[in-house]
Amino acid sequence: MTALPGVRRKRTALILAMSVVALVAVGALGLVGANALRHYEGAKKLDNAETIPLAVTSVGMLAITDDTGRLAGVTLVVSLPGDLPGGYVLPVPTSVDSTLVTGDERIALTAVFAQEGIDGLALAVEGALSVTLNSSQAVTPAEAEALLAPVAPVQAQLPLEVRDTVDGAAVVLFPAGAAELTAAQVVQVLTAEVSGEHESARRDNINAVWAGIAAAVGAGKTQWVVGTPAVTVADLLTRAFAGTVSSQSFPTVPIAAELNPAALDVEQIDRAEAVMWLAAVAPGSMSAPGLGLTYRVEAPPGYVEQVKAAIAVLLSIGANVKSVDFNGPVLPTSLALLSTEDESTVVTTDLAAFGTVAVSVNPLPIEGIDVVLRLGSDYLDGVPLAVPTTTSASTSTTLLP
Repeated sequence: MTALPGVRRKRTALILAMSVVALVAVGALGLVGANALRHYEGAKKLDNAETIPLAVTSVGMLAITDDTGRLAGVTLVVSLPGDLPGGYVLPVPTSVDSTLVTGDERIALTAVFAQEGIDGLALAVEGALSVTLNSSQAVTPAEAEALLAPVAPVQAQLPLEVRDTVDGAAVVLFPAGAAELTAAQVVQVLTAEVSGEHESARRDNINAVWAGIAAAVGAGKTQWVVGTPAVTVADLLTRAFAGTVSSQSFPTVPIAAELNPAALDVEQIDRAEAVMWLAAVAPGSMSAPGLGLTYRVEAPPGYVEQVKAAIAVLLSIGANVKSVDFNGPVLPTSLALLSTEDESTVVTTDLAAFGTVAVSVNPLPIEGIDVVLRLGSDYLDGVPLAVPTTTSASTSTTLLP
């Protein structure tokens, strides 16, 4: 689908702005030329080196519309590595700003879909979350009901009343509290919206329903034949529903008023958290938009917020995070394992905020990863954690080991 001229200009401006920001960040450290040379020389040295491949998964984007055709929900469906049944469902707020808060205008995912349809929405989600989609699909309420029928009934704990606009008036479809929902009722919750209210007013119920869907799958509700290609998002859902499913929602950060002068219903994705979860479940699908090194971050169980803080630091300096492991080794101090010795100078600058970090060459480098950063106890137990700023009062953190 060809983008509208105005949207094309905005997208071009966004790409240019992101490139300029990255160049300034890296250029301020005097590393642009060094990085280019290092990657060139490093690539030559690794031509014949043994590397460990990243886990390969499939990532699909399911867009659900309401009866009017307006975008009501976006959910990523991620398979398990290899041919294993099961997977993850990751609801994405439709109010997320597709411009990454660059430029003069904020454009929510709902606006992107309205102007460019499913193709434009897929590109916007890829850019906002630094992930590559294998498939995308927009479905009507009736089509969504058919996709979700195998897991019904769904037990959900609704944090808020589910309200919708009917004949111009707000009505309560379901009260807050425990609910047993048919597939049709699940779709009602996912698409219900009171005209004029912000998307965040319905988000907690959407997250709760996807958590309920994951729980309803149990050990599996559909049949999946190993080796069957998952061409569409519907295929991915069938594969996911054939095994255990986990859910994880993404929080958002309010956009400052001066960056959103029109006071649109647009929010900034909490990019560090989004990258963290996606790098944990779909490392092979993560993109590397920054000009810096590409990292895998490892930590022992129980340090989710500390890992997020580390990822925020890396993203702020133009680095990329493609892989996250919450089952890392327990170390007294942090360790950086480099794919080649040429990266030591850059890594030392990158990791200045992490305190004492030992550096050595990785005997088994990982494909597409420049540095494996194993966070040590001195960092994990000493990092000051900021209080999360999010417009969502509840999330379903069920991806933890």
